[in-house]
Amino acid sequence: MGCSTLPFPKIDPYVISPIETGPNQFMVVARASDYIGGEPLIRQLAINKAKKHCEKDGNFHQVTDIKNGRWANGASIDIFFKCLNSDERDYIYSKSLSGLNYLQNDKISVYKPEFIKGIDGEWFKYAETASEDYYILTNFYETASSTREVWVLYDFKPSSIYGPGSIKVLYEHICSNELIQGRIRAIKTVAYDGPMGNGKVTNATHVKRKWDKIQPFTMSDERQQLICD
Repeated sequence: MGCSTLPFPKIDPYVISPIETGPNQFMVVARASDYIGGEPLIRQLAINKAKKHCEKDGNFHQVTDIKNGRWANGASIDIFFKCLNSDERDYIYSKSLSGLNYLQNDKISVYKPEFIKGIDGEWFKYAETASEDYYILTNFYETASSTREVWVLYDFKPSSIYGPGSIKVLYEHICSNELIQGRIRAIKTVAYDGPMGNGKVTNATHVKRKWDKIQPFTMSDERQQLICD
C-alpha cells in the first residue's frame, strides 16, 4: 500500500494514528499541503505520533523505514516504526559508539587541541543511554562540496565501559535525497579525561576516514535527521 493511495479527508494537515502492521511493527500515515508546510511538517508530526505511541508504555520509538509521496499540491508520508525498551535502545546506541575505536596509526596526524576550545555554539543533548550522554553543537556549517560538518560530544557516565571522560568528534555528512542511505565520515577526534570536553587532552587525531553508509536505527541516523532535514 503506497503512501499516495490512501483516501484522506479534507483536513490539512491530516495524520492517521499508528496502525499495527505486525508484531511490534507500526505505521503512521500523514498528509499536508505545501501551503502549510508539506513534507517537513508531516515528517515531524508523524515522528511525534510514533514517539508518543511508544512513550505511553515507557518505551522508545525506532524508525525502520520512511516512504514519501506527492499529490497535486502537497506531500504524504508513511513512517514505519517499532518500540524499544531501554535495554534494546542502549544496545543499538552502544553499537554505533563502538565505531569510535578506529585509529589507524599510519594515517594519524596530531593537531592542536586549542582548535576544539574555540568552537562556538551551544551543546544540545539529543540522546542518552545508561552509560553516555550525546550532545550535538547547535552551530554546523555547509562545506563547498555541499556536505555538512557538525561537532558531536560523547560524555561518558561513571558506568561507561570507556571509563570517565568525554570525546569530541567532527563528523561530515552527505545530505542528499538521491541516496537511499546517507554517508558519513569522522574527520577529527579529541579525547578528554574530564566531562563535557574539559580536563586534560588524552588523545587528538585528524584522520579523514572513507565514507561509510549510515545504518538505520543508529546514532548516525539520528544525527543525520537533525542536521539534514
